[in-house]
Amino acid sequence: MAMEINSVYGNYASTYTNSKEIKQTKDTKSAGETTKARETRKTESVQQNTQDYLKSLKEKYPDVNITVGKGTNSKSFMNYMLGSSGTSNIYIEDNILQKMASDPKVASKYEKVIGDVVKDGEECKKAIESQGHQCLACGTQIDGEGRVTYWSVSYNPNAGKHNAELRAERQKSEQTMKDSIEVSRKKREEQAKKIEEKQTERRAEEKDRMELMLAEGKNVDEIIAAIQNGETKAFSEIATGGIDVGNRVNLTV
Repeated sequence: MAMEINSVYGNYASTYTNSKEIKQTKDTKSAGETTKARETRKTESVQQNTQDYLKSLKEKYPDVNITVGKGTNSKSFMNYMLGSSGTSNIYIEDNILQKMASDPKVASKYEKVIGDVVKDGEECKKAIESQGHQCLACGTQIDGEGRVTYWSVSYNPNAGKHNAELRAERQKSEQTMKDSIEVSRKKREEQAKKIEEKQTERRAEEKDRMELMLAEGKNVDEIIAAIQNGETKAFSEIATGGIDVGNRVNLTV
């Protein structure tokens, strides 16, 4: 009988233990599912709150074209700008919009920017048109870092004419530079020619002076002294013909 009781107790203990383990497993799964469900509900709540807030913004600022982006890069934003029209545009990154929806201080800060979009767009258009360009679109961006920047898309209808004028002006400038270089070259040539003429004239004068000294019967010592005193610097073959100066001086034409 004791053995039967022990056997029954053992079976009961085993059954109780298995039941407890099964319950713990179910509780663990239930807790995991509950956490995931809470996260899902929280995400859905944030998204719904953000969408509700965005709807209220559009109602509050009906004249502003509000666009919300997520993970925007330079290429996607470029596509947005090129696809836009008008001047009352604002592009807000999703994470900033979420902060605005949950934080009144953040909302107040950026709603001031949204409220100025129409005025800022008009000023941007006027500035572009004052330069002779045509404004296709312009607006404001609030990026993922919360930075506010302004953008515009425009073109110059007179670009072809303007470019032609620039080319003509550049060609004129290049020609002026070439002409200036040519004038400088001619001046240098004229100066060189004048120097050469002056040197030729001086050599002729020296030749005449040498011939005059020879005609006056001056000897070699007197001629050398005249050279050393700077009275004459050149000799012609005729002037030095027949003069023997030995090793004292080498007279060269």
